[in-house]
Amino acid sequence: MNLKRKNFSVYFNFNFNFCSKIKATIEVSFKFTENYPDEVPEIIIEESENLYDEEEFLQSLKTTAVENIGSPMIYTILCALTEKLNKDNEDRKTNEANEKERLERKREEEELVIFFKYNIYTR
Repeated sequence: MNLKRKNFSVYFNFNFNFCSKIKATIEVSFKFTENYPDEVPEIIIEESENLYDEEEFLQSLKTTAVENIGSPMIYTILCALTEKLNKDNEDRKTNEANEKERLERKREEEELVIFFKYNIYTR
């Protein structure tokens, strides 16, 4: 009986609530070769939603895989993916807060312009 390892896929679906309005989803599949873990599995992002840069995510996963050749790596790759999603989450929160602050400053500046124009014309 031949027990050679066949190629197969494993699917993972991650859902993270980034900001109050945004939900990011990524589904990744791994196709193992006969030489896994001495060879990097094929990593495919099957679906994604609301990621900043899907290609950056994929490259990050492939880099992690290459760094772990010779030992089982799927868990390590998924941990790296989770860390990347968490970092993006923090970046989004920061960007959202910065944008909110920028808009508030702009609104205040516009109010000051109106106030000064009004005071100049009423004197």
